[in-house]
Amino acid sequence: RGVSMTEAQRAVAELDDVGAKAEIQSPSVPRITPKPVQTSAPQPAIPKPAATPTPKTAAPKPAANTYKVGDYYDKDGKRGVVFEVTADGLHGKIVSLDQVKLPWAVDKNFGSLFNKQNPNKIRLGFGGQQDGQDHTRRIQQIENWREKYPAFAWCVQMGRSWYLPALNEVRLIYQNADTVNRTLGQKGATLFRDGYWSASEVLGTDDVWFVMGTAKSLVGYLYKSFSANVRAVARF
Repeated sequence: RGVSMTEAQRAVAELDDVGAKAEIQSPSVPRITPKPVQTSAPQPAIPKPAATPTPKTAAPKPAANTYKVGDYYDKDGKRGVVFEVTADGLHGKIVSLDQVKLPWAVDKNFGSLFNKQNPNKIRLGFGGQQDGQDHTRRIQQIENWREKYPAFAWCVQMGRSWYLPALNEVRLIYQNADTVNRTLGQKGATLFRDGYWSASEVLGTDDVWFVMGTAKSLVGYLYKSFSANVRAVARF
């Protein structure tokens, strides 16, 4: 036992030479379960493609509000009736719901470009410049302007964007008075019809252009110290 086949054959030959008999017995062979034969090389596993992320769709922006003449405007604490709009309806001007009766200035000489004795000379509405917002800013550059120019002060106290309208702006409100007044009436506000100050001075005088409440929006002028209706305007 425990010898190689060569050693076992040599031992049998030696025993045979001296008259003995011997045989080689093969040890029992344990049963081995054959492995399955692979007919082809194993294929590497193919990774599944990563899922393509679904693109997130941005939430649609809310459509911007558009306006037309006569619409009621109420945004950011600013309320009024639209009397002028741009072609796209996104921007324009509104007239205030409220009105008051005040002097344009407490002295008829205040603001006059032609009164050389007045140290507060300003220029409002000359050379084709018709911009109530610009006129109001110029007034605000004068010392004690609130006390000197009551009509301007009342408009500005409504908010930073409010101002006394220039002549062309007052006339435009009158041109759209029917549509504007319809909304003013619905809101319980005073209708636009009794005549109003403009922010535009009359060339060569101590007067201011005043637009009267007629179908043709008749234009006249008054001393600045007279009292007349005041309506404020704002842009959006």
